Amino acid sequence: MTIFPVTSVSENKDFFGSSVFYGRIPSYHDKFGYISTGIVQIEDSLEADSNPSVIYRMPSRMTELPDKTAKELENMLQSESPLQAAKEVCDYVHGKMEYVPGSTGVMTTASEALSQGKGVCQDFAHIMIGICRKMGILCRYVCGLVCGEGETHAWVEVWHEGLWYPFDPTAGSFDAEAGGYIKIAHGRDAYDCPVNRGVFTGASSEQTETKVVVEKI
Repeated sequence: MTIFPVTSVSENKDFFGSSVFYGRIPSYHDKFGYISTGIVQIEDSLEADSNPSVIYRMPSRMTELPDKTAKELENMLQSESPLQAAKEVCDYVHGKMEYVPGSTGVMTTASEALSQGKGVCQDFAHIMIGICRKMGILCRYVCGLVCGEGETHAWVEVWHEGLWYPFDPTAGSFDAEAGGYIKIAHGRDAYDCPVNRGVFTGASSEQTETKVVVEKI
């Protein structure tokens, strides 16, 4: 991890178990940046969790859907198996939503994105999570990377019988080996696992740019 301007950085774990780097720059500066590089080995095995937190069953600020909307969507599903139901929800969101970069913002809720019928990967994941939680399916938001160039990606993990199963409503499927999915963090929704977060003092505007490059070696 390279930070500029140069400053001291500490590392810790947040409530969800994700790695967090934090620090402060007390001197004047007109920009802040970081470069994170590394080599990741992707495993095919699912993450085990014998006692997941109940917060993944409860609605959150970004995933809440109106009861009427959620009930209508729930009535469309036929499967009694949580995993199969999650697969149906994943397929529904993929078919219902149109992927349009710039059509939503970082604070757009699942309800707002669903009402306009378009959004980005964050919105696809929030809608799937919102529907699943209304059905009593325990699930969480995942932020990470995929092969290629661009920005971060978002998908969903559904808990069933001690394991977390990944679903990608944006792609309509999940193939970790083909897609090169690299998990960075997970939480209730996108608000719990932003790539960066901070505050500054002074009379200035703010603009954020992100570039991600992931290559197989």
